[in-house]
Amino acid sequence: MRNKNMHISYQGISEPKKEPKDMLIECLKDVRADISQACNRIEDKNLYKAMGRIDNFLTILSYLNNAEEVE
Repeated sequence: MRNKNMHISYQGISEPKKEPKDMLIECLKDVRADISQACNRIEDKNLYKAMGRIDNFLTILSYLNNAEEVE
């Protein structure tokens, strides 16, 4: 019987199932890292603006996560 909190990844290895909020955070962090790497190659203030917005999103999510833990 399979554990309900486990799923099979593409590599065939079982790993804990991630919460949607955690997947969003991971995705945003990856996007921010990609943008950061792009900024190292070109100077474009819009890329820095996008990184700032992602940082704000992550900050708000962390506040929400902390609020859930307190309740």
